[in-house]
Amino acid sequence: MDIQEIRARLDELGETAKARMRVSAPDFAGAVGGAEIDFMTDQERAERHKLVMMLPSSFEEAQAAKARIQVRIAQRRSQTTKPVDLDGTVSRFLLREATSLVRKAYPAVKIRRAWTYHFHQDHWEFHGPDGFYWDGRADGAYHARYQGWMAWLKTMGVSKA
Repeated sequence: MDIQEIRARLDELGETAKARMRVSAPDFAGAVGGAEIDFMTDQERAERHKLVMMLPSSFEEAQAAKARIQVRIAQRRSQTTKPVDLDGTVSRFLLREATSLVRKAYPAVKIRRAWTYHFHQDHWEFHGPDGFYWDGRADGAYHARYQGWMAWLKTMGVSKA
């Protein structure tokens, strides 16, 4: 028996007892206290007790609610996970390698002062140290910075190795 069936049967027992209560003298119901359970037969009370014991406790209901909430949170998180940006990851790695070359060859150069500008679609500009300028195609800002630094290193005579 599921919870809805149990509650439906409890409602039936209550309605039967309520009908008995209405049929009896109103003074008697008032003197006894008028509770529906007082108008149930011994078999109905035993069945009611058995059904109530089958219902989940408030603790069990709270645990089930917590579990449902955790499932909804997990579903929401799985729907909002972002796909892996492989191009961005590779570009960041390449940029890290290029900036390490710059630091190694020219420690006085302030790497953070260089900047990129997204001009149009995949066209980017790189503005580096001492007024150096590079423009060309790149997949994103990290890639543009990498290409800009590598172009600057090439003009300075530094090789990749």
